[in-house]
Amino acid sequence: MDAPKLFISYSWSSPDHEAWVIKLASDLVAEGIDVILDKWALKEGQDANAFMERMVNDPSVHKVAIISDETYAKKADGRSGGVGTETQIISAEVYGAVEQTKFVVVLPSLDEAGKPFVPTFARSRIYIDLSSSERMAENLEQLVRWVYDKPLHVRPPLGKRPAYLDGDTGPQLGSRTVFRRATEAMRTGREGGGGALDDALGQLAEALPQFALTKPVEGPVDDAIVATIERMAGVRAEFEELVTVACRFSPTEESGTRLHRFFERILPLYEAQSGSGSYGNNDFDAYRFLGWELFLAAVAIALKSGAFAIARELFVRPYYNASVSYRGGTPMQGAPAFNREVDSLESRNRRLDLKKVSLQAEIAKVRTDALGHAFVDLIQADLLLFLRSQVVPTGYHAVWYPMTLVYANQHGPLETFARCISRQHLSRILELIGGPEDAVRSVITESQQGSGYGFGRPKIPVLAAVADWGKMP
Repeated sequence: MDAPKLFISYSWSSPDHEAWVIKLASDLVAEGIDVILDKWALKEGQDANAFMERMVNDPSVHKVAIISDETYAKKADGRSGGVGTETQIISAEVYGAVEQTKFVVVLPSLDEAGKPFVPTFARSRIYIDLSSSERMAENLEQLVRWVYDKPLHVRPPLGKRPAYLDGDTGPQLGSRTVFRRATEAMRTGREGGGGALDDALGQLAEALPQFALTKPVEGPVDDAIVATIERMAGVRAEFEELVTVACRFSPTEESGTRLHRFFERILPLYEAQSGSGSYGNNDFDAYRFLGWELFLAAVAIALKSGAFAIARELFVRPYYNASVSYRGGTPMQGAPAFNREVDSLESRNRRLDLKKVSLQAEIAKVRTDALGHAFVDLIQADLLLFLRSQVVPTGYHAVWYPMTLVYANQHGPLETFARCISRQHLSRILELIGGPEDAVRSVITESQQGSGYGFGRPKIPVLAAVADWGKMP
């Protein structure tokens, strides 16, 4: 591809101004632009006016930059000198040409009131302000993009007609405007970002009841549960984007508290509520899968992002579950409350002879791969939650059973644990696990004994890189 040609039209206002123009021209040449400047192209004895007229009319010159300072604007309006000659040619093209992308006004300076010096014929045109070093740094890219016809903001391709306009009855997760407002507020650090995150998470939680199992169920109940889990795929995708943005741009305890509140709204969906009437043992399995999957994903994202303040809120703060109270249990539960085996998936595994060590882990892996995320991140979150449940028992649903570890033998030391070679990082991980180093090491050692997993036992000391803990500051 040939370099685009740019002719620079300017006035010989002063030596300083000429030096500014030459510097701009040199910067543009460095960006691969074939700049035509009289100082470089005009030789002794050549007619300056004829040269300028030829450059403006030359079809091979793709762009013309009008460097409009006070002197240029006055000469253009007064039709005086070489600038006046150029103005007559340029103004005719500006007013007569159908294509209005050949000319742009560049401002090297402003008047005392901060207003641009622009000749009358060009006052209605958009200009590029390079009037200070700060604006030069901000807007030079805009000028380069204009020369190359590569604007920063490009109209996106036309999307499809929204399905909801045609009466689609698929699951609706609420307004995309609320979701976009939350992610944008967090990305830009705008005031009210926390409230916007609350709104988006609240909207997502309010959408969950629509996935409740509809009675009566035709055919095997596990078919209905799997179909519901598939319909919930959009919930995970939207939730993970919110968590990712929060962990990257707002990795605070406050963000963790807002995510904690969201999970408290999920727990009651795990079982029948007081006065809910008759129900079957598998009626809540889809919610149990989703809650487990979302919790594991949130922890994984927080660990991967180094958002330990968020991870602490999810790990350490107990969760209130009113549905346990009326059964006589304590309403305050630890993170293992989200880790409930989905019985219908195990039944499906046997019924279809799928021979999966854990169909629940298999489905989660397929969904993680579909999102383009690394399943190993969920594995290390799973292991960390398992270790905490061993070190800090919480009573009701006290153990976090690490189902994804069926895939762990495909991996060496997991990143979160490998980083524990740093004593500083190790202290953060031990804080999440909730015990001293000796107690955690003991749990890891004991995890290799017995046969309680029911599958090829993963080498947890290897996954946790425990032999290297704390070797560096």
